[in-house]
Amino acid sequence: MCHRYFMVFYIMRDAGLIDLVVTTFVPESPPKEVLEFSRGKRYPLVKVHHGIDSQGHDITGVECDNVVEIEALLERFDCDAMRSSKESQAEADAEKTFSDLYMVCTV
Repeated sequence: MCHRYFMVFYIMRDAGLIDLVVTTFVPESPPKEVLEFSRGKRYPLVKVHHGIDSQGHDITGVECDNVVEIEALLERFDCDAMRSSKESQAEADAEKTFSDLYMVCTV
Protein backbone atom coordinates (compact mmCIF):
# COMPACT_ATOMS: atom_id res chain seq x y z
CA MET A 1 0.00 0.00 0.00
CA CYS A 2 2.79 2.46 0.84
CA HIS A 3 4.39 1.75 -2.53
CA ARG A 4 1.13 2.56 -4.34
CA TYR A 5 0.90 5.94 -2.64
CA PHE A 6 4.57 6.62 -3.32
CA MET A 7 3.98 5.97 -7.02
CA VAL A 8 0.91 8.23 -7.11
CA PHE A 9 2.76 11.07 -5.40
CA TYR A 10 5.73 10.49 -7.72
CA ILE A 11 3.41 10.90 -10.75
CA MET A 12 2.17 14.14 -9.18
CA ARG A 13 5.77 15.30 -8.77
CA ASP A 14 6.52 14.53 -12.42
CA ALA A 15 3.41 16.51 -13.40
CA GLY A 16 4.75 19.49 -11.41
CA LEU A 17 1.91 19.39 -8.88
CA ILE A 18 4.00 18.76 -5.75
CA ASP A 19 7.53 18.56 -4.39
CA LEU A 20 8.29 15.11 -3.08
CA VAL A 21 10.40 14.09 -0.11
CA VAL A 22 10.34 10.43 0.87
CA THR A 23 11.56 9.31 4.26
CA THR A 24 11.96 5.59 4.68
CA PHE A 25 12.38 3.99 8.07
CA VAL A 26 11.98 0.74 9.93
CA PRO A 27 8.49 0.77 11.50
CA GLU A 28 9.87 -0.68 14.73
CA SER A 29 12.27 2.26 15.08
CA PRO A 30 10.81 5.39 13.45
CA PRO A 31 12.66 8.72 13.67
CA LYS A 32 11.58 11.32 16.24
CA GLU A 33 9.74 13.44 13.64
CA VAL A 34 7.62 10.46 12.59
CA LEU A 35 6.80 9.60 16.20
CA GLU A 36 5.68 13.18 16.87
CA PHE A 37 3.55 13.22 13.73
CA SER A 38 2.06 9.73 13.77
CA ARG A 39 1.21 9.57 17.46
CA GLY A 40 1.48 5.77 17.28
CA LYS A 41 -0.86 5.37 14.32
CA ARG A 42 -0.41 3.10 11.34
CA TYR A 43 1.47 3.76 8.14
CA PRO A 44 1.55 5.15 5.45
CA LEU A 45 1.86 8.77 6.54
CA VAL A 46 1.81 11.95 4.48
CA LYS A 47 2.85 15.34 5.74
CA VAL A 48 2.67 18.36 3.42
CA HIS A 49 5.50 20.76 4.21
CA HIS A 50 4.27 23.27 1.62
CA GLY A 51 1.96 23.12 -1.35
CA ILE A 52 -1.12 24.29 -3.22
CA ASP A 53 -3.85 22.00 -4.54
CA SER A 54 -5.44 22.23 -7.99
CA GLN A 55 -8.00 24.77 -6.78
CA GLY A 56 -5.27 27.09 -5.50
CA HIS A 57 -5.84 26.31 -1.81
CA ASP A 58 -2.80 26.26 0.46
CA ILE A 59 -2.30 22.75 1.83
CA THR A 60 0.80 23.55 3.87
CA GLY A 61 0.72 21.63 7.13
CA VAL A 62 -1.84 19.03 6.03
CA GLU A 63 -1.18 15.73 7.79
CA CYS A 64 -2.67 12.39 6.75
CA ASP A 65 -2.21 9.35 8.93
CA ASN A 66 -4.79 6.99 7.45
CA VAL A 67 -5.90 5.81 4.01
CA VAL A 68 -9.14 7.84 4.00
CA GLU A 69 -7.24 11.08 4.65
CA ILE A 70 -4.60 10.27 1.99
CA GLU A 71 -7.28 9.51 -0.59
CA ALA A 72 -9.04 12.79 0.29
CA LEU A 73 -5.75 14.66 -0.21
CA LEU A 74 -5.22 13.03 -3.61
CA GLU A 75 -8.72 14.03 -4.69
CA ARG A 76 -7.72 17.67 -4.20
CA PHE A 77 -5.47 17.40 -7.28
CA ASP A 78 -6.55 17.19 -10.90
CA CYS A 79 -4.08 14.80 -12.53
CA ASP A 80 -5.19 12.52 -15.38
CA ALA A 81 -2.33 10.11 -14.71
CA MET A 82 -3.72 9.19 -11.28
CA ARG A 83 -7.35 8.49 -12.04
CA SER A 84 -8.72 5.45 -10.24
CA SER A 85 -9.96 2.36 -12.02
CA LYS A 86 -13.49 3.55 -11.27
CA GLU A 87 -12.85 6.84 -13.11
CA SER A 88 -10.80 5.59 -16.06
CA GLN A 89 -11.19 2.58 -18.33
CA ALA A 90 -7.46 2.75 -19.12
CA GLU A 91 -6.65 2.46 -15.41
CA ALA A 92 -9.15 -0.40 -14.98
CA ASP A 93 -7.49 -2.25 -17.88
CA ALA A 94 -4.01 -1.63 -16.44
CA GLU A 95 -5.04 -2.93 -13.01
CA LYS A 96 -6.60 -6.02 -14.56
CA THR A 97 -3.45 -6.67 -16.59
CA PHE A 98 -1.25 -6.31 -13.51
CA SER A 99 -3.57 -8.53 -11.49
CA ASP A 100 -3.40 -11.24 -14.15
CA LEU A 101 0.39 -10.92 -14.33
CA TYR A 102 0.68 -11.21 -10.56
CA MET A 103 -1.54 -14.27 -10.54
CA VAL A 104 0.60 -15.96 -13.20
CA CYS A 105 3.83 -15.18 -11.33
CA THR A 106 2.60 -16.55 -8.01
CA VAL A 107 1.03 -19.75 -9.31
